[in-house]
Amino acid sequence: MVGFYALYDLAGQVHPDPFLPFLLAIYSVAAYADRRPAVIGGVLAAAAILAIDAPAMLAGAIPPNDVYGWFLYALAWVLGRMLRRRQELAAALQDRAALL
Repeated sequence: MVGFYALYDLAGQVHPDPFLPFLLAIYSVAAYADRRPAVIGGVLAAAAILAIDAPAMLAGAIPPNDVYGWFLYALAWVLGRMLRRRQELAAALQDRAALL
C-alpha cells in the first residue's frame, strides 16, 4: 500500500484509486496469515474502510460503488480464508498419506 501511494502525483494532486491494492492486501492477509492475525487484519481493514467512507455516510449519501466495494472486500477476505483452510486440509491429508 505504501508503494502504491508513491504514485501520488504531488504536482497534479491526483490520488490513485486504492481499491485494487487494498483488495489484494485484504485477500493476502486472509489467505496467508493465521486465524487470529487474519481476523485482526479484517477488523482493521473494516475500520479503515469505515473511516474513509464515514464522511459520505454522515452526509446521507452512500454511493452505490461503495456498497459494491464493501461486498468485494468482504468476499476477498472470505475467499482468502477458504483458500487458507483448503491448504491446511491438503497439508493434513498429505501428512496422513505419508503415514500410510
